[in-house]
Amino acid sequence: MRRIDGAAHRRRTVDPATGWAAVASRCARGVVLVGTGHGDDIHVMTACTFGVVSMDPPMVLVILGARGRTRRMLGRSGMFGVCLLGADHEATAARFTVAGPTRWTDLAPDRWWRAPMSGAPLLQSAVGWLDCAVDRVVDVADRAVAIGRVLAVGTGSTASPLIRFDGAYHRLVPAGQTRRAPDSTYEGRG
Repeated sequence: MRRIDGAAHRRRTVDPATGWAAVASRCARGVVLVGTGHGDDIHVMTACTFGVVSMDPPMVLVILGARGRTRRMLGRSGMFGVCLLGADHEATAARFTVAGPTRWTDLAPDRWWRAPMSGAPLLQSAVGWLDCAVDRVVDVADRAVAIGRVLAVGTGSTASPLIRFDGAYHRLVPAGQTRRAPDSTYEGRG
């Protein structure tokens, strides 16, 4: 077991008031789109805090801004959809970090569809999707934790997931593998 020098550890410690965001951004997270709607009014946003709450019954959570449009629409609709984004969705993720669409007519019909139970907007090329009913929303400081009961799921693309780390999007590469340019002549020798 390795012993940690306490003095060296204290030198790396930062004040939470000034260093919290920098430390929190160092936690790698999968990137998802969260969509909700009420009638023809919709909203889609990028989220980087998504997780499984329970396997039985199937429940998930997503963290949203407590005062944002998505939070308000979840309260009205009681439903939401989640799209798991692949590495090829970086531009889509960036697009929905700012004010998203407000009507179905704002979305390209060849790229989006309505979730089977909630009617929430789902991206056709997503790695996977979940259709959820809001179980509860808990407001915590400037965030809202939305917990949803999973009503329907599906898988899509087999692309590697899109990851957010240290303020930027990244592609996941399995441990032990390195990225290299495709080489059709490579035979595993030398």
